[in-house]
Amino acid sequence: MLLRGKKAVEIMKEIYPFLHNRRRAQIDRVLESYVDIDQNKGMYNPGAKISEGQAKAIKQRLRDGDSVTAIATDFQVSLSLVREIKSGRTWKHITV
Repeated sequence: MLLRGKKAVEIMKEIYPFLHNRRRAQIDRVLESYVDIDQNKGMYNPGAKISEGQAKAIKQRLRDGDSVTAIATDFQVSLSLVREIKSGRTWKHITV
């Protein structure tokens, strides 16, 4: 079983009292460096076709008035992806 994110942190905290010092130290290191990232947002979504930098560049070009077709061609992505970014359905957490 593979656990990630908040669920993995919860389980580590639950089993912590039952572990020996070496494992506790490992969990301490993991929890110290843990950053809660929404795994389905932006480039952390397994289905993401572009990076955050590309999304920002696309948004900037849309703001500058470039056509959806030109942007899609330049970034080698579908027209629908650029339209979804333009409408705010995807990559809405990225600001320009």
